[in-house]
Amino acid sequence: MEKLAGEVRAPGGVSGSGPVLVLNHDADPSILALRYRLKEVAFEAAEEPFEAAGRKFNRGSLVVKAADPSAVQAAASDLGLRLHALAAAPAVKTHPVKAARIAYVHSWVSTQDEGWWRMEFDRLAIPYDYISTQTVAATPGLRDRYDVIVFPPVGRGGAQVVSGLPMWGNPLPWKKTELTPNIGVIDSTDDIRPGLGWAGLANLEAFVRGGGLLVTTAVGVMVSSLPMETLASIGGLAIILIIAQLGVAIVLTAAIKKISATVGLLLFFVYAALTGVTLGFILVAYELGSVLAAGSSAAAVFGAAAIYGAVTKRNLTGLGPYLFMGLIGIIVASLVNMFIGWDTLSFVISVAGVVIFTALTAYDVQQIQSGNVAAWAGTMEKGAVMGAFKLYLDFINLFFMLLRLFGNSRG
Repeated sequence: MEKLAGEVRAPGGVSGSGPVLVLNHDADPSILALRYRLKEVAFEAAEEPFEAAGRKFNRGSLVVKAADPSAVQAAASDLGLRLHALAAAPAVKTHPVKAARIAYVHSWVSTQDEGWWRMEFDRLAIPYDYISTQTVAATPGLRDRYDVIVFPPVGRGGAQVVSGLPMWGNPLPWKKTELTPNIGVIDSTDDIRPGLGWAGLANLEAFVRGGGLLVTTAVGVMVSSLPMETLASIGGLAIILIIAQLGVAIVLTAAIKKISATVGLLLFFVYAALTGVTLGFILVAYELGSVLAAGSSAAAVFGAAAIYGAVTKRNLTGLGPYLFMGLIGIIVASLVNMFIGWDTLSFVISVAGVVIFTALTAYDVQQIQSGNVAAWAGTMEKGAVMGAFKLYLDFINLFFMLLRLFGNSRG
């Protein structure tokens, strides 16, 4: 045994020769860093797995054309990534992958937990704007500025993130002054007490409705990191989770007129936490490339349907009863198929689900935009909660249906 001297680095670089470079998508965070290292270079992502130069590449693998070989070699070596040069582009459908404009949200209530997540962005030199929940609340046009908003764990419950700190007493500034020269450097505020508020929730809803990607993290990561043996031993929990999610959705929808907006928001967060646990099981059950592809496909379909719902002159109200009946049919068929496990029925449910949740996205966006959701819920605040909940349901279920249709199981 020999003591290592210096930093241990994974070998990286470009092998082979040719004008086209391909990088296998294996979920290495350094892949994201490479996109920003070569910000001016055109990147494309493969929409299906493919083979080239005697190697297999996962769905989501990157195809790079017309790049400076020396710049790519230097970046790949530094990041420990292995790219393969080809004489011609692989025969696979691709779509462009731009360097997204990222906002990283923090809460003034606590910055300790989110700081650990931010450290990885800094380590990989991924550019982002560090903004507070107060900035989100004061910025209606988030989609004009950002493509992705990352909202990491902030060490507090959802209700406190929204409401902030008690407003009694004097303002609590967080600013750089002669007396406090080491604070308020990367962000500052005259008063840390105001939280995200209803305005912030509405701005985030508009951001997602406009095609932006909102990334929240916590529960799913914890579940997916459990050992396979542990997950297998609690596999029956998945059925309980699905039933619990259905129950929360029914309670929230049925009770929103009688409960306060804050209670409605808490139920929303309970549903999101249950969904996070479910996603943890999915991350283990399916290949990561399949999960990422389903997520990106769902985002594209969701964005297109949302835009259509926002701009179309056609009144989609008449679709409501038919979409509701279709949704009930999917729920009943899915519960039945959990026990009989019929592959053909699963395929039919997934296809129908993609169609119904795509249509529901357009329908819900139009209903929210027209004020019908707020009028039905009783107040603007309750309407904001239900609007966000409906769109969340649309996207999550669209993702699940696409993953069931095209995902590769780990077996």
